[in-house]
Amino acid sequence: MSHQLPHGGVASFVTASISMAVVLTMGALDTVTSQPKFGQWPIGLAAIVVVAAAAASLARLTRDASPDAPPRGRYDHAMRLFLVGYVVVAGAMTFRAVLVPASFGEFGRYRGQAVRDAMQATVPRLQGKVVCATCHPTEAALHSKDMHGKIECESCHGPGDRHVARHKGQKAQGARATGNDLLVIPRAKEACLWCHRRLAARPRGFPQVDPAEHYRFLSVKDPSLLCTSCHDPHQPLFLSKPLHQARLHPVIQQCRDCHARPAASDATRPDDHPVVFECKYCHPAIAADFATKKHSKIDCNKCHLFHKESDEAGRIIRNRNPEFCLLCHRETTFRGPGAPPLVAWPGHRDDISKKAKDKVCVDCHLSEGEAMNGDHRRSGGPATSGRSDSADTEAGTGPGHPVTSRRRFLRTVVSFAGGFYFVGALASRAKAVPLTDPSAYDASDYRWAFAVDTTKCLGCGSCMRACRAENSVPEGYYRTWVERYEFVAGGEDRVEIASNKDASFETNGLAGASNTNGFFVPKLCNHCAKSVCTQVCPVGASYRSPDSVMLVDTQRCVGCGYCIQACPYGSRFKNPITHMADKCTFCYHRITKGLKTACVLVCPVGARMYGNIKDSKSELLRIIRQRRYMLLKPEKGTHPHCFYIGLSQEVK
Repeated sequence: MSHQLPHGGVASFVTASISMAVVLTMGALDTVTSQPKFGQWPIGLAAIVVVAAAAASLARLTRDASPDAPPRGRYDHAMRLFLVGYVVVAGAMTFRAVLVPASFGEFGRYRGQAVRDAMQATVPRLQGKVVCATCHPTEAALHSKDMHGKIECESCHGPGDRHVARHKGQKAQGARATGNDLLVIPRAKEACLWCHRRLAARPRGFPQVDPAEHYRFLSVKDPSLLCTSCHDPHQPLFLSKPLHQARLHPVIQQCRDCHARPAASDATRPDDHPVVFECKYCHPAIAADFATKKHSKIDCNKCHLFHKESDEAGRIIRNRNPEFCLLCHRETTFRGPGAPPLVAWPGHRDDISKKAKDKVCVDCHLSEGEAMNGDHRRSGGPATSGRSDSADTEAGTGPGHPVTSRRRFLRTVVSFAGGFYFVGALASRAKAVPLTDPSAYDASDYRWAFAVDTTKCLGCGSCMRACRAENSVPEGYYRTWVERYEFVAGGEDRVEIASNKDASFETNGLAGASNTNGFFVPKLCNHCAKSVCTQVCPVGASYRSPDSVMLVDTQRCVGCGYCIQACPYGSRFKNPITHMADKCTFCYHRITKGLKTACVLVCPVGARMYGNIKDSKSELLRIIRQRRYMLLKPEKGTHPHCFYIGLSQEVK
């Protein structure tokens, strides 16, 4: 005779079983998902309800059972089922309470403690030139007058955290701060050539030099001669005035600047068409006069420096400082036979007259054609037609208006104004250095993003060296890197990464090829909104912070390498020291304190930018709204937070 469970007992059993399944599902979802919807207390209450329902079900089944059937044989299987379920639920809750942090899953796995660790992981090593200026005002003032004013001190001197801390400690103890043994002071010409070596991929108009050719021109005997033997490292160009005070100069970019319609692809230039990119187009008289001078073989842009500021305009800067002429003509021991005429300085000026203290080289040598720049009309040459690049074309110059006294007056005014401007800038910038407590940082107000302007990048590698120094990246590995793309008409194309010790491109990849073209593309982690790395991580070590930065929890990472293989941008690597996944973190320990990322800080041309795109007034948000940008591998559907401006279609 088979024994059937009563109808009421079946209903109670089914209810208890469904409740048990719900509790187990809640616990499983809380354990394996990256953004769970439940917590400890809801699961605990549900477990209590399940146990109560199970007890009621058993009681009812016992009461409703047939008296001639042995109760133990009928219902012990149900009791075992509930006991096993209870043990499973209790074990899952204990595991979750003991091994998983309290902030589990709120913004990715293990967010709470891991995010705080990322914010405090490293003390910012790169301090910035504003901090350097507090102790070195003279060098900072000199450096700010040059085109190199945008370059951070630590691009050449190395991270200044230990140096600053050491001198602050000595100052607190009343001792004199001496020595700079904690700073790297490069004494090799390679440091200058990181930016200025002639490369096909570098933007046109940027000062570039071939070391061998340059040394032959100056008849330098020793090819290992340092650049700093001639060039002051804090003012290598000897500009006559700060860049922001130089006069604007028009720039003709291409055919459409003069013609209403773009030129046809097969159009040829007429014989009488002006040479747009030569100085003689706008200054024919000056060019004809200069052709008779001894310096006629020197290009105009060697002395009249042009700095492109936008797509429409730039600045022409004339060098009237005697030191500029002395770069070639100073009497030194390292120059051999065949060098340009050499002069002993300042003895030469003192021998001429005691009144010559205020004179510069071009005041005496223009008439002889010895000067490399200056106002050519004063030398007796023909008058200038068309546009003039001389400061003497301003109103008020001519008979009855002594040029020298006016220049002295303007020079004095500009000097005082520049001094006040610099002091005020230092004071305002010193107050603007935010070093906030990480606990005061509200991540919900931020959504960090990055932008790269590939039209500006020089491929100097400063970003790579700064990132390595700031984040202690092992040699041979990079959190950010620069790729050089070179193309030859009808020939070989090449993509190269600066992977040497100095993170710089030392030679042309396609040296000797004609019609070469190229550009540089910096790359880094794209901090995707729908990242693949977080999906494949088996332990939840890769996670997304509440301010949209992809991070790695070093307390959880087991170094399996799944995220490294899954990243479509190749931005991750396995750290050979920690044996864990490593990547760009947007310098999270810096941006959460209000500091710039290391790569943005040292970029000399502003090719790298970052910002908070949640802020409607963010400069980065304005740029990506106004300029056309591209994303790397948009077909992957990862929604990257790294925007590329001016990116070529050849980059994949």
